[in-house]
Amino acid sequence: MANGRFETIPLTLEVDDAEKHNRNWKRADSDLASLQAQLTAEQQARIAADAAHATAPVAHTADQIQYVPGQSVKQKTDMLQAQVNNIVGQSGSGNTAIDDMRLGADGVSRQTPGVLIREIHRQQIDEAGQAKAIGRGPNLITTDRASGADVVIPGRTLVNWFGKDGGFGVDINGDGLADGWFYNYAGTVGVSLNNDVKEGVKSQKLSATLYSSIYKIISYRPSDYFLVLVWAKVESGGSAQIIVYDDTVGKAQSQELRTTGDWKLLYVKFTGAVFSGSAGISLHQHNPTPVYFSGARLFKVDATTYAKIDVDPEYTGAKLAEKYPYVEGVKHLEGVGLSLVGINQIPPVTDSAWTLHPHAKVLEPYELQLAATGNAEHSTCTLPALPNTTYSFGWDGNGNLMYVEELDSNGGFLRSAPLPTFTTLAATRSIRVFASNHQQGAGTFVFKDPMLVLGNVIPESLVPRNDDYLYLPTTLAEGDTFDSRLGTVTRGAKTGVILDGSLGWFGGVVDQHPDLYKVVYCPVIGKPDTAIVEKYTGQVLEAVYAGVPGSKADQAALAPDGNLYVNVSLSESGWVASINPSANAVKALFNGWRATANDGGNYTSWVSVLDGSTPVTNTLSWVSANKAPGWSGWGTLSYKLAKAEAQVVVPEGAIGLHTGGNMVELIEGIVVREKANPQLDTGNYWINHSSINGGAGNLKDRTNKIINVFKNGVNDTKKWIIRSDYANSESANGGATAYCPKAEYDREAEYTVIYISLDKYKRTVNAIAATINYNTNAKTVTDGLVRDMADAETQISIHDRILAEHTARLLALEV
Repeated sequence: MANGRFETIPLTLEVDDAEKHNRNWKRADSDLASLQAQLTAEQQARIAADAAHATAPVAHTADQIQYVPGQSVKQKTDMLQAQVNNIVGQSGSGNTAIDDMRLGADGVSRQTPGVLIREIHRQQIDEAGQAKAIGRGPNLITTDRASGADVVIPGRTLVNWFGKDGGFGVDINGDGLADGWFYNYAGTVGVSLNNDVKEGVKSQKLSATLYSSIYKIISYRPSDYFLVLVWAKVESGGSAQIIVYDDTVGKAQSQELRTTGDWKLLYVKFTGAVFSGSAGISLHQHNPTPVYFSGARLFKVDATTYAKIDVDPEYTGAKLAEKYPYVEGVKHLEGVGLSLVGINQIPPVTDSAWTLHPHAKVLEPYELQLAATGNAEHSTCTLPALPNTTYSFGWDGNGNLMYVEELDSNGGFLRSAPLPTFTTLAATRSIRVFASNHQQGAGTFVFKDPMLVLGNVIPESLVPRNDDYLYLPTTLAEGDTFDSRLGTVTRGAKTGVILDGSLGWFGGVVDQHPDLYKVVYCPVIGKPDTAIVEKYTGQVLEAVYAGVPGSKADQAALAPDGNLYVNVSLSESGWVASINPSANAVKALFNGWRATANDGGNYTSWVSVLDGSTPVTNTLSWVSANKAPGWSGWGTLSYKLAKAEAQVVVPEGAIGLHTGGNMVELIEGIVVREKANPQLDTGNYWINHSSINGGAGNLKDRTNKIINVFKNGVNDTKKWIIRSDYANSESANGGATAYCPKAEYDREAEYTVIYISLDKYKRTVNAIAATINYNTNAKTVTDGLVRDMADAETQISIHDRILAEHTARLLALEV
């Protein structure tokens, strides 16, 4: 073996060769043992390595393993992870499928698909509705989903402690001074009533050659807070002011008006705590130039309201006047309602809101043709508008034949709005739409499908105006609340209680000043010290809060003993100091009869309080049971209930919000379905026209806005031409008339009308607050619709049952 490791042994063996042979075997044996040891060690190492490989978190780094040429598993995995993160957490991947997952049906891409999924999910679960507080006049409500709406309206009461005197409407002796006021002047007397009026019946003109004033004296408690307001107008160089005196010392005064022109509001607040004697409220003419006063009113307010006056912008200037308008005596919120303008705010050209040019002709409800003979022949439509609000205007046509102007609260021009989309100015209160040929001269021009919408999206095709309304034919006093969802009024007050002979009156019981007045009383269960009594003369009786009143006539108190006490003057009642009236004698007075004779112990003869006429039967039993002609009651009582009561009140109509902007108007003084008496004249039947048949077709209240006409309960307005704000025409009994052709009129039908009272001071206070509740997701909207449908079906079934019962009774009568 010549490999260098073993010794070479020749073929011929020698003795020495045997030793070599042994040494080679020893060496081979040693090498074999060494190899065996190495194999064993390697085997154990592999076993250990395999075990470690199986349990190791990282056996090989990902970038050491090839996935595709030039790209490792790690690189590919990172790419996939990035795509996953992009799908669920981030935007802007550039991946078509992923971008599509973010895109909603509205064409708007969400940040992530999850955002869109949650939007969808939100529509399927219950969610709290929205509540929007609104004020008087137009309001904007924006919602992303059409929904029915419920409304909550609180009641309101105002007591003008000047009674009717602040309206300056009565001057019995004709001396020029309105009844109920005192007059002071220097120089030559100058006092007269004037028809130029802001609020109320007339205005009081003061024109003494030096200066003058009219004033009233009031009683008060130190804890009372007062607000006096009046409209004033001065001629050039004139000066008007309110001053409140403590005896002869002026303690409070309004700003002094020197600006000539339009009516301006004067007001001042004061508290009884700063006075030591009686308070005199004086309206001043400071120099020889004439001044005018209109709509004077005195209100008691609470401490919280008092602190806001002239501090909070909502209780300053015009907004204060809106909250505290002139009212005659005691008035509650009456005929309150809401109107919601449709998506398209422009009515058909047949509507009374349009003033059509004589050369204009109606082709369709939303199509007008003008056969012009010259320039600037236009038809117009004036609509209420919101300030600082986005509108869009469009029509089917070319050129600039239609345009829009913005007007202020007095109807004054502000600007021509930039079309199609514009944001109204802060002073904008109405919008006037023009359909005009401008300077294009003679020719035929067509104006078609005009639309004015809130927001910046104009519908692709015409959407006819479709308004909603909710009118409440009831009175809401302070402490009352109407909730349309429940269909109830929660009554916290009792109003309109006629104080006549039907009540359980007792005779005179207190004679602290027997030569001046007597105290009579009847049971009334209510909260003590909450009585408000308005006398038949329009005077509001002074309220007394410490039990039975006893200082002078024309006081009233609702006492803790459950009785209403009233002080009656002897001169008015005809009673004498020595004879206390019996219960029936008291009833006779409250039925409108004044005693004129007695036999020393009882009253024996009576005449009418109103006109002095004698009763049909001049006996105590008769006058205590029958009212004098034309008499309603000695007064009207309002008071707070000891415990609130729920009363079902069914409103007229309902409102539903549409997607986008909604203009909702809160209004008052709505008269619902008053029976009309149309009168025939020159081929038409007229409603509310004073010049026809002596005004036999007049509505009960003057009005400058007739809303709807019904025939046998069904809306018949489309057959009537309604004129509103008819140039303040007195022949229209307030400015609004309605007429229809004789051929369209049914003499056998009953016609009723919904309209807005013009002289609200005689009927209601202003509505200043309401809350509209509506839903904002698919589930709650659907739930609301199901609920309303169930309610409607219930009401229909009740009506059907009642109708069936009435029909059965009628059939039975025929048998």
